[in-house]
Amino acid sequence: MTSLRRFILAFICAAMFGVTVPSGAFAQSKVPKTAVLDMRAVLRDSVAGKTWQDYYNAKRKEHKDRIAAEEKNVRAAWDELNRQRSILAPQAFQVRERAFRDLETAARGRVGVAEQQLARELRATQAEVRKIMDAKLEVILEEMIKERGIDIIIAKDDLVFSRKEFDLTAEVMKRLNAALPKLDVAALAAKAKK
Repeated sequence: MTSLRRFILAFICAAMFGVTVPSGAFAQSKVPKTAVLDMRAVLRDSVAGKTWQDYYNAKRKEHKDRIAAEEKNVRAAWDELNRQRSILAPQAFQVRERAFRDLETAARGRVGVAEQQLARELRATQAEVRKIMDAKLEVILEEMIKERGIDIIIAKDDLVFSRKEFDLTAEVMKRLNAALPKLDVAALAAKAKK
């Protein structure tokens, strides 16, 4: 059992049985200086985080537009096939219907391949973005730890409550924005493709 656990257990037992604890007992153990950081907010709301999100959204929109174009072509081919249904002989219609099904299957395949390729590219690009952000954040957090004498930084996601004076998020984001005022995500995407 660690000494901190023993101390806490002894304190609880003493409190339960009405024993007073000498004031010097607290001086013997150092209470760690703790801070809180909302990493999600930093990654989402910093300049670099917003730049990444804009790039991501633009790529998803391009992909969605490509899918819409494929759907439009398939729909036009289907409409043309249906228009010809009444004027074609049944065998000729079946031949064209098979050709349409092949067209439809090929379009689905292209969309699926494009979706997988985009997902891989976005994951690789995001990894490059995170490398740069993490390197800057590591330096920033080391500086703040030294400046403020912080022993522990806890993720805000894991907390039920903390006072605002323990929250480093705004200061970390301010320093990250100063250290990384712009981010060329397209260049990072090109690097990730190699």
